[in-house]
Amino acid sequence: CYLDGMGNTQHIIDTKKTTLADRMAFTQTPRGPKGHFPQLAVHGYLINKASKNKNAAWEFIKWATGKDQMLWSALNKGHLACTRSSVLANAEVRQKFTWRGSDLAALHLSVMKRAGEGYMAYRTVPQFPPVGRRGDPGEGGRQDQQEELAMTERMTIRPVSTFVGAEILDVDLAGSLPKPTVDAIRRALFQHGVVFFRDQKLTPEQHVAFAQRFGEININRFFKAVDGHPMIAEVRKEPEQKGNIGGGWHTDHSYDQAPAMGSILYAREVPETGGDTLFASMYAAYDALSDGLKQTLETLRAVHSSRHVFGVESYEGRGDLKGRYLNPEAAQQDAVHPVVVRHPGSGRKALYVNAAFTVRIDGWTDEESQPFLRYLYQHAARPEFSYRFQWREGSIAFWDNRCTWHYALNDYHGQRRLMHRITVEGVPLS
Repeated sequence: CYLDGMGNTQHIIDTKKTTLADRMAFTQTPRGPKGHFPQLAVHGYLINKASKNKNAAWEFIKWATGKDQMLWSALNKGHLACTRSSVLANAEVRQKFTWRGSDLAALHLSVMKRAGEGYMAYRTVPQFPPVGRRGDPGEGGRQDQQEELAMTERMTIRPVSTFVGAEILDVDLAGSLPKPTVDAIRRALFQHGVVFFRDQKLTPEQHVAFAQRFGEININRFFKAVDGHPMIAEVRKEPEQKGNIGGGWHTDHSYDQAPAMGSILYAREVPETGGDTLFASMYAAYDALSDGLKQTLETLRAVHSSRHVFGVESYEGRGDLKGRYLNPEAAQQDAVHPVVVRHPGSGRKALYVNAAFTVRIDGWTDEESQPFLRYLYQHAARPEFSYRFQWREGSIAFWDNRCTWHYALNDYHGQRRLMHRITVEGVPLS
């Protein structure tokens, strides 16, 4: 590994010959005259050299990724760059490090998140083996494919808050995206929970084509579809309407046996002011719980239902949204999911209940369930876990329903808001 404060001078750190103090001295290299911050890189030829001493290499990586919370002040707004190497492309060497490949990908994103407002360039990101289910391309690609090291096109991913959300720049979703770019977007989605794109110009066909890069499309049975495009749901509020769709914390399709992987919402027409969407991280909500409550929650399952939201009995209470929700007789879905799920793409644990569709803890009465669930909802909605996204025409939000909540604010009465949403199928959760 090396630190390069100017982008050209390499200071080699040999994990077998240096002390922790020596390594810290290297991380505290000041900024160069051009304003460059130190960079931490994982270099192929040194990993190859260290492969005979895997424990030593991994000890340095653990230290460098903040296990002891020491590197971040030195890195400040610097970034981690994982560089391409013919050695890493060698299948034999990659075989030795497959068990750490996903950790290195997560490391890259972790440093990005901790670097605050610093821009992190995904210009030389190696394609480490994905973490998803074996053979399921909708959850991160196949696990039994031949190992190779690919590079993304020029694209920048910038975290927008501490716990949730990242903005992806320098990419045109209307074009034919190469697989490395799609994989990088998928990894960022799984890590940050929601990714945002600006100034996109998509036809409905291009919107569908982009969504299909991430899995099969779920045709929504309750929302009106865009004319001529049954795969795209219309999320519309007219100036005279008072109610809005999605006006409360929730996650989409938790009432399905295999909840939706993601939702891709495209802004066609937005109000001059208002109409923002809040997103909250259920990774962060779970991580902030006490160890004792985590242990309790991991023994529990919760019942989710669509009946009380989209069903026949709720139809009369919809007010001026009656024409926006369809097929109340189709609201027959009930599903039971763990209260804590392990994300099938990232491997991280997330709290998986929501106020819109979770009705009770499985095996508990309503009287027992509701106070307990209310506490979890209140905890998960803490402001520090959330981010408020301001829409512009051409903006896209792509969120992961397994690790986020979202909330569409209803503060733009008298104005029109028109969004197109595509839902991507997921897998059963455990």
